[in-house]
Amino acid sequence: RSRLWQPKIGAKWQIILDGVPDTKRSTLLPNDAHIWDIDLWDASAADITALKKANKKVICYFSAGTSESWRPDYNELKKYNLGKVCKDDKCKGSWGGEEWLDIRTEKVRKVMQTRIKLASQKGCDAVDPDNVDGYDNPIKDTKTGTITRFQQADSVQFLKFIADDAARYNMSMGLKNSLALIPKIQNYVQFAVNEECVKVKECDGYKNFLASGKPVFHIEYTNAAKSGGRVGYKDPSASTKKYCNPFREAVSRFSTIIKAGETLGPNYLYCDGKPADMTPIRANSNSKGRYADNADNDSLTVEGED
Repeated sequence: RSRLWQPKIGAKWQIILDGVPDTKRSTLLPNDAHIWDIDLWDASAADITALKKANKKVICYFSAGTSESWRPDYNELKKYNLGKVCKDDKCKGSWGGEEWLDIRTEKVRKVMQTRIKLASQKGCDAVDPDNVDGYDNPIKDTKTGTITRFQQADSVQFLKFIADDAARYNMSMGLKNSLALIPKIQNYVQFAVNEECVKVKECDGYKNFLASGKPVFHIEYTNAAKSGGRVGYKDPSASTKKYCNPFREAVSRFSTIIKAGETLGPNYLYCDGKPADMTPIRANSNSKGRYADNADNDSLTVEGED
């Protein structure tokens, strides 16, 4: 795996899964973020080509452990649904139509192989397979009441399969959350993507991973505010103080980005002292649409800033 792209520790990045970066712009903000994590389905090959021409490395996101009813290959997967990711009516907007998959089946693996091939064809440098922590979530079938309990070994085998297939196309792979799997999967991945390790107090779980020379692309979510019809940050200064530099090092090894609200939209706030801003995006039929009104904004007005 030594030939695969290995991102550097502390590299600045942007992640947008709610919408697609407007790659027709002459400048892709933030200029100094050279790693971008975007949705495999929503982004076109032309988008990825444009990002790479702008000297960006592109990580392509897809959900490996769940089916999503709005995805083009859903009909191939729905037979292997085990139960809803979220059964609460309050979260239909975020996870409605998403169900846990039986990742132990050959058919699910074949669909993932097709996705990995698509990522390669579009020009992705790496893949970001999500929802591989089914072992932490006893899954109840809402129709039959059957409960499925995955073992960590099921996720490890599944992830090794995905990593091996991605490597065939010279693409790297990241581990999304799932800290319990790090000792068993660390040698198969080139980076980690973490959500809220500061909030849930689990950043210490990445000490050995960082020591091995592999970066942690770290996301925290903070309170959003609206100003002038645009979504921004309620208190950027408090957010950076709370979430930046989890180990309190002279120079943080975490690649931290702070998002406004519980969404992976175009907003970005970093730990480098620069003001918050947003990446211009275009609305996309597959996105959740939370940022559709901001698709043509060149910049973000942040509440409390001049």
